Amino acid sequence: MPGYSQANSRLMGIYYGHAGETMWEWREALGRPETQAVIVVFVAAIAAGICFRMAWVDAERARNASTHSR
Repeated sequence: MPGYSQANSRLMGIYYGHAGETMWEWREALGRPETQAVIVVFVAAIAAGICFRMAWVDAERARNASTHSR
């Protein structure tokens, strides 16, 4: 319904103050597919970075172990 979100945001502001209104706006924003896609990409990038870092540290550790054993 047109204006539903705006009316709900106003009621949240009246009942729960500025924090309630802000939380309502966040809830509305998180419900949009483009916002969800950005969150998925961000979390995937962080996970990939962690995996690459762990692999790099493991490779360095193996390289150091092989040079010390000679």
